[in-house]
Amino acid sequence: MRAVVCHGPHDYRLEKWPVPEVGSDELLLRVEEVGICASDLKCYQGAPL
Repeated sequence: MRAVVCHGPHDYRLEKWPVPEVGSDELLLRVEEVGICASDLKCYQGAPL
């Protein structure tokens, strides 16, 4: 699977990660679309979480 990983301000990278294993009482979903909001942009710029 692919994931956007924050390595620091202005350093977000699209990386390949292994698909997680799920338990018998868990569910694995496929995400088709995502979006960002203003708070995501502030985090990208280095604001504390």
